[in-house]
Amino acid sequence: MGTNRYSTGKVAAIGLGRGGEMVRQIDGTAESGLAAAILFGAPPLAQSEPRTLALGSVAHLAAAGGDVYDRAWQSVIEFLKEHLT
Repeated sequence: MGTNRYSTGKVAAIGLGRGGEMVRQIDGTAESGLAAAILFGAPPLAQSEPRTLALGSVAHLAAAGGDVYDRAWQSVIEFLKEHLT
């Protein structure tokens, strides 16, 4: 990563469902080094984490219809831009 000209050297993890739980566990360790964590469908966070974005499941977001799904992905993109640049 350090030699890739497109890399900022920061890492994000995205987890869906049980993968969200894994990302939450990794993010909870001091040595994780994650700049951002995105959780889809994981149980709600007990407290707000500034580098963690928790969303509903992808299926739930898609079923909500309207702009909900699109707005969720737009928030993911903005969150990653904020934390990885």
